[in-house]
Amino acid sequence: MKTLEMTPILNPVNTELKPLVDELLKNSLPFAVHNRSLLLNDIPAAFGINADKNLVAKTLSRLLTTFITYASDSCIRISAERIYGNMVQINVRDNNSTHSYAVACALQKIVPMAEKSGGHLNITNRRQKITTISFIFPVVKEDQVQLQSFRGAA
Repeated sequence: MKTLEMTPILNPVNTELKPLVDELLKNSLPFAVHNRSLLLNDIPAAFGINADKNLVAKTLSRLLTTFITYASDSCIRISAERIYGNMVQINVRDNNSTHSYAVACALQKIVPMAEKSGGHLNITNRRQKITTISFIFPVVKEDQVQLQSFRGAA
């Protein structure tokens, strides 16, 4: 009998998500200003994740770059929530997306990176203007991190 197994998280690190996203937004700000777009971080302070910080940062950076590239006179918001207990969903939303097809095509290059972290991407478009990309990935619970550390020491 075959069992369903999730892709292991490569280097789980307990990380606060808001400062990580703040840094990514700061790096993206000049390009967003050039495109007359506003960047907002709606992630609550102290929203922590236990995941491969580098993969999450690279994936989010590429998502932001994709949105900003096709944005014009937009407000791009990033939010996060816990779903299903051990999953995190990060939403990147553009409220004035006029190039949702181009954004969807550009996402194809990001999908393998999201899958490497054990996650996946969803894209939705509402009212022909609001486009949201959801990056959903598993997080490791504290007791699993301690168990992995214990197994590594043995």
